[in-house]
Amino acid sequence: MKTLFSIALLLFSVSAYALVEPGQNILLNPGFEVEQNDFPPYWTVTLDKYVFFEEGAGPESSGVVILRSRGSEQFEESTVRQLGHVLVPGETYRLGAWIKTKDFQSTHYGVIVRDTNWRNVERGINELPENTNGWQYFEKDINLAESPDGKYGVTIFAINFSGELHVALPKLQAISPKALAESIVSPELRKSERFRLVPWRPRLNHIPSSRPELSLRNFGMGKTEICRQHDCIINLDARQIQNKPLQVEENMVDLSGVSLGDHEMEVIVRRRHDKELVFTQIFPITIREIPAIDTGGYKRLNNLVIELLNEELNGTEQSLHFDNPREGWIYMTLQNCANSENLNVELAELGTVIDADSKRLEAFRHLGMGRHVIRLKGVRPACKIIVRAISETFNYPACQDSPVPQHGKYDWDFFEKHVFPAVTTLNKGDIPEDKLPEFKARGLRWLANRGTLNPVSAEDLMARFDRSPGLKLEKYDGITCDEQFFLRNDLIYYTEAMWKYEVPKDRLIYTWVNGKPLVPGLHHEFLSACVNVSRGRGRLLFEAYNHAKASEAEAQRYLNSKVLGSMERFSQYFPDATAYTGIILGNFNLISNLTLNTDPEVDPKYYLDMQMNLLANNPAFKDLATVGYWGSSYNDEELFRWSMQLL
Repeated sequence: MKTLFSIALLLFSVSAYALVEPGQNILLNPGFEVEQNDFPPYWTVTLDKYVFFEEGAGPESSGVVILRSRGSEQFEESTVRQLGHVLVPGETYRLGAWIKTKDFQSTHYGVIVRDTNWRNVERGINELPENTNGWQYFEKDINLAESPDGKYGVTIFAINFSGELHVALPKLQAISPKALAESIVSPELRKSERFRLVPWRPRLNHIPSSRPELSLRNFGMGKTEICRQHDCIINLDARQIQNKPLQVEENMVDLSGVSLGDHEMEVIVRRRHDKELVFTQIFPITIREIPAIDTGGYKRLNNLVIELLNEELNGTEQSLHFDNPREGWIYMTLQNCANSENLNVELAELGTVIDADSKRLEAFRHLGMGRHVIRLKGVRPACKIIVRAISETFNYPACQDSPVPQHGKYDWDFFEKHVFPAVTTLNKGDIPEDKLPEFKARGLRWLANRGTLNPVSAEDLMARFDRSPGLKLEKYDGITCDEQFFLRNDLIYYTEAMWKYEVPKDRLIYTWVNGKPLVPGLHHEFLSACVNVSRGRGRLLFEAYNHAKASEAEAQRYLNSKVLGSMERFSQYFPDATAYTGIILGNFNLISNLTLNTDPEVDPKYYLDMQMNLLANNPAFKDLATVGYWGSSYNDEELFRWSMQLL
C-alpha cells in the first residue's frame, strides 16, 4: 500500500487538554492479558510460588491474579505490582478492583498505591471480608502522600496470609483537577493518545459506487470544543473535494461523482486559526461496482458454510448459476456421478474444474462476489451438483514430516489423501517442485512465512518484506507475518509498515496475532491497517492454541474467554471483524515442551471437536473468514487426520 505517512503532533495547553482524561485507567494491561507469556506483561511478581494466574476466570472474561496459601499455614509476603507511574502528591485518585476472597486472613494486605520504595505511601483497599461469596467490586478514593522520586505503583499484596485473594480488572483514575492535569501516563498509553484518523468502513479498496462514501474514525481528539477548532480536508487525485470541521467520532468522506477505479486520497487535518498541520496521510482507494446478490436459494448450514446450489441434473448438457455472497472460497461436489466418461464441469471464467480424470469429484475455487455460471457435460441422470460458500480453510505447514519419525510421514501422498480434500490454503512447509503444477491446478493457495519479531522501525519491516520469497516467487501467493503482540511497543512499527508497503499485485499479507486488542486508537488502527493491506484482502490470524483442561466445564469456560472473548474484542475494535479474521487452532500433541495435550485424561479429539463446534455455531463467529490449524507436523497421524475431518 503506497502511503505518505506523516504525523504532526499537536500540543494542547493543560487547560484545554488534560494529560489524563476523566475516567481513564492509568494502569497498563488492567485486564491481565497474557498473550504467549506465563504471567501478564507489565506486572511483576515476588515469591511466585504463592502467586497464581487464571486466564479468563474474572468478570468480563478477564484474567485473574490469585494469592493462594498452601493449606492452613501462613507464609511470608507475596506481591504483584506495576511501578513507574508519575502521579501528583496531595491529589485525589480513585482505586478500584474486582475482588474475591476465600477463607482469607492476613496480618497486612491490600490493593494499594505506593511509592517506589514503599516507604511513605500506602493508600488503597485494605479492608476485605474473609469470604466475599463471589466477585465484588471495591473502590476507594485516596489522597497521595509525597513520593521521594515522584513515582508510584499499584501493588496487590498479602503478608503472613492464609486462604485466597483473587483480583481482577484493577483501575486507577485521576479525580481532582490537578491530578488530571499533571499526572503523566506511561509512554505506552501516550501512544494511544496520538491523534489519528483511522479508515473505518468500508475497506479502502472496496467502496461501492452505489454508496460512494468512506468513514474515518477520530482517535486522540475526543473533545468537541477542540475538534471545532480543526478542519478535515480531503484531496482526491491532488484536487480538494471536501473541507469540513473535524468530527469527534466518524468523519464522512463524500465520494459522489468519483469515477470507478483507483484513486489517491489525501487526508489533512489543520488547526483553523493558524493553519498548523496536525495530521496528513495518503490512502489508495478504489470505487467499484458491487454486484447484486440473490440470496433466495441460500441455505445456511453453520457459521462457516452457506449452501448456494443443490440441484439434481437431468443428464443433458446444462448451464446453472449461483451467486457467491462475497469474494472468497467455494466448495463444489458432484454426487452419484461415478463412471461418467465424458464428464466436464466448467466455471465460465476459470474453465474446467472437474472432469472424468479428476481423482475426486469435488473442488475448491476462490471466486469473486456475484453471479457465476457452471456448464456441465457428460453427467448421468440423477447426478447432483452441490456448491457451497465456505470459510477459507488453513493448515500450517505444507508437506512437512513429523520430527518424531514414529508418528508419521506427512509428504505429498499424505496431503493428497487427507489434507487437500479439506484445505484451501497452506502456510510455509515445502511442496515438491514437480508437484507445483498439480497443486496450482487444484486452485489452492500457498503462503510463505516472514519473521517480523523485534523490528526497529517500519523501514526494517519493509526491507524484510522485500526479501521475502512469498512476495517474489511465482509459486507463492503471499506471506504470513509471524508474529504480532498487542502488548509490545513495536506494534506501532508494524502498523506503519502496513500503511506504507506497496504489496505486489495479487499477493496477500496475512498477520499472525496474539492476545486481545486493549488500547483505543493504537489497536483500532492496527486492525484497520492489517485488513486494508493487499487492497483490502488482508487477514488477521489469531493464534488460538488451547491447552487441555481438567473438566469439560472448565474447558468451555476457558474457550469462551480465550477464543470467543478474543473474537468479541476484535469486533469491538473493527467493524465486521469476523469477515477479516482467521481463528487458527492448535492441533499439536507431540514434543513435551510444545504439546497442548497437557492432561492425559483429556481426549484431544473430543477437545478439538469442542473448539470447532464453538466456531461453527456461536453467533459471534458468523461468516468467519478463515479457520484451520497451526502445528500439524507436531502431532501424531491419528490427530492430524481427525483435524482434517473436522474442517
